[in-house]
This record gives sequence, structure tokens and C-alpha cells, in this order.
Amino acid sequence: MLKEVANTVRGLSADIVEKANSGHPGMPIGCADIGAL
Repeated sequence: MLKEVANTVRGLSADIVEKANSGHPGMPIGCADIGAL
């Protein structure tokens, strides 16, 4: 279940950065596993 949460966070983070047309998704994608705990 934690893996699913982390993958969802990764997807949402990438979408948010793309929609904002600003920033880089590296940090939220890289730290998604930590945030899922």
C-alpha cells in the first residue's frame, strides 16, 4: 500500500509542476517514498 501512495504522489507531483509550467519535479518524485511513511 505504501508503494501505491508513493507512486500516486509521484504522478501528482509531476502533473502539478507541469501544469504550473514552473519548477522541477525531482525533489517530490525523489522523496515520495519518505512522504508515504
